[in-house]
Amino acid sequence: MEIIQQKKIRKVLNISIFGDSNTGKTQIIRSLLGETFDEPSPTSGSYKYILRLKNPEIILKLIDTPGQERYREIVFDSLDHSQGAVLVFNLTNRETFLNLPNWLNEVKKNKNLAIILFGNACEDIRRVITREEAENIAKKYNLSYFEVSAMKNINIKSGFKSLVNEIIEQSLQQYENSNSKRFKNKPLLYKYINF
Repeated sequence: MEIIQQKKIRKVLNISIFGDSNTGKTQIIRSLLGETFDEPSPTSGSYKYILRLKNPEIILKLIDTPGQERYREIVFDSLDHSQGAVLVFNLTNRETFLNLPNWLNEVKKNKNLAIILFGNACEDIRRVITREEAENIAKKYNLSYFEVSAMKNINIKSGFKSLVNEIIEQSLQQYENSNSKRFKNKPLLYKYINF
């Protein structure tokens, strides 16, 4: 991974991975980290993974959250401390798709957060959600959508690249819209991250 920036800074971006159980959230993180695919196992707590990009000045802290209803407080607490999030559903399980509005409505009422949508298991022939259905819900909520495969490591880096760039864009907009004199006429700290 390569980082394009004007000035070195130490920046940690907290990114929460959330959605229903059995959608492949943990496996997506493991694929991004270059680990081998294991059979899915339910997450019963919040786990943190650190991904250092080639330039050690930017670190992604990936927070793997449980999908079970009884752990929702943990999920929303992690989202409150994140700059970005990946909402995951399983392309072979319609129920995980139908629950997307519940997740998004809850998150959007609490925080203005950069969110992307992952439809996992795009390689699976048992797919029940069409690309058009997924793109329509992504458009309705103004989200970038990626069809990914945790098993085959398809499109995962592209999705995270998009999310990180969206987080940076939001930060730059906040910076440019700032009325504070201490921020006026300061150079931008960084541009975009390329993977």
